[in-house]
Amino acid sequence: MPVLLEDLQKSFEEGRMEDLKRDSALYIAENPQSSKGHLFLGKANLQLKNIPRAKLSFYDANDIDPKDVEPLFCLAQVALAEKNTLVAQTQYRAMLDIDPSSTIAHSAIADLLLADERYYEATETYKKVLTLGGAQASVLAKAAQAYQLMGSVDEGLALIEKYPLESFNEAVTLLHRNFLLLLKDEQKAQALTQLLHQNLPNHPQYILEYAELLKKSEDYPAIEQLYTQLLDLEIAQNHRKDAYLQRAIVRKNMDKLQAALEDYDALIKIQSSAFYLLERSDIKLSLKDKKGALIDLNAAVQLQPDFETLLKRGHLYLKAKVYDRAIKDFTEVLRMDKNNAEAYYGLGLSHHGNGEKSKAITILQKAEALGHQRASAVLMKNFPKQMSILLGKSKAKFLNEFELEIANNKASDILSASFNRLWVPNMEKFILAMGEDIYKFSKTMVKEVLDIAAKDLLIITPQGLLLIEGENEPIEAFYKIEMESPHAVVLELQPTNGGARTRMRLLMHDNALVMSYPLEDKELPARYFASISAIDVQAHQKERLLTKKVEGPYFDDIEAFIASC
Repeated sequence: MPVLLEDLQKSFEEGRMEDLKRDSALYIAENPQSSKGHLFLGKANLQLKNIPRAKLSFYDANDIDPKDVEPLFCLAQVALAEKNTLVAQTQYRAMLDIDPSSTIAHSAIADLLLADERYYEATETYKKVLTLGGAQASVLAKAAQAYQLMGSVDEGLALIEKYPLESFNEAVTLLHRNFLLLLKDEQKAQALTQLLHQNLPNHPQYILEYAELLKKSEDYPAIEQLYTQLLDLEIAQNHRKDAYLQRAIVRKNMDKLQAALEDYDALIKIQSSAFYLLERSDIKLSLKDKKGALIDLNAAVQLQPDFETLLKRGHLYLKAKVYDRAIKDFTEVLRMDKNNAEAYYGLGLSHHGNGEKSKAITILQKAEALGHQRASAVLMKNFPKQMSILLGKSKAKFLNEFELEIANNKASDILSASFNRLWVPNMEKFILAMGEDIYKFSKTMVKEVLDIAAKDLLIITPQGLLLIEGENEPIEAFYKIEMESPHAVVLELQPTNGGARTRMRLLMHDNALVMSYPLEDKELPARYFASISAIDVQAHQKERLLTKKVEGPYFDDIEAFIASC
């Protein structure tokens, strides 16, 4: 029975290369001028790694039919196997001499240009292939990749949007999303994140990314389900740890503390880290399991004896009234970080619990001076007589130094324009100052930030100032001008209670006060204030002024202004 071309094609498709080699040789013996027979023999030898014989067969096929592009393409494949890209490119261009619209040849040349980092030439060639309608998804992905590699984000995005695909393609969708993220079009990028998850619902990375996307809407049940879905898959250990941790955080937000505890149990079985132990101890405390929390904290200290773990354990000992052990932990923290306000605060409370009042006052004052917000309240509540004496002495100590500054304060144009007014937050400008950041957080978080910001109050007199920030302790301070320009003034502030000195910048703009406080290496966003008269003070503002948390020695002129409200 004679060998037919259909038989050769079937052997090639089924990968039976030895049969193809034998049968194609028989076919050529019967049909010596068949270019197809020589092509099949060359393909068989190429697959069997007999490169010289394969090359010879392809040349024979080309000699028999010089107008057939397939032998040239096969010769290019041989050249690539021999790592000779110049010869391969010559063969592809020979194909184009025969058929200028060959998308296979154009695409192959573009691939060589891309590999050679000739990105512009590669993109132009890929665009030609797309115009001719060849292999759209794979070519579009390679062209977009070339644009990404040469940093042409706008051009890459324009190309993808010019050739919309009829069906989903992962590579193109990923590149599309990357371009949108680089151009900060987060809304469209999020839609593509959702599309990736919908089409590849069991892909670990896309589950994690979609869960992050849902966090902005605070859809905790859906997020929990995604992490549960991920944990049911065969996934890498790093993805498993991430899923357990994120699900624990979500469950904690949902007040599903026992379920969150189980996630941390699973995490600690995988890796016993101090961070996981600290988080689990917090949950155990919330579940009233002080003994379990202490066991975790002891293990965390063994793994990572830093100030964070020691602080947490010290506070737990403090709650349990085991004061000597609390003192030991807080003291060790201060050995590591001599200016740790939280450690001074805990140490002061521990000494107070031990009945050592004098030592407690001294240490709590140190915490207050370092900016601890609750130290002042504790001092005033537990030691009112001693604090009254100390505050009086503190105020008298600084009065002489700053009394000489009053004349300079009165001479300042910016300060004098701000005297004896109640300054309240200008919320419209505060929101504008947040810019696009306002869209990066959940509505609940933004509302909390705005509610806190709206509570600020500021009074400035030539003698001193009073600042009430959010829920923090009021700051009453002497001040002096450190530097002044026609547009702004920088003040050095000294709290009357003897705390650490800080700096504040003020400037007037359109009859509004702009405050930057505190001035540090990493400056916080400026806050905008508008002034109101005494008769315009609202009930909640008056209540905050009249019910100040700290019964400190406020200046007479500030007290008089408050009374006028």
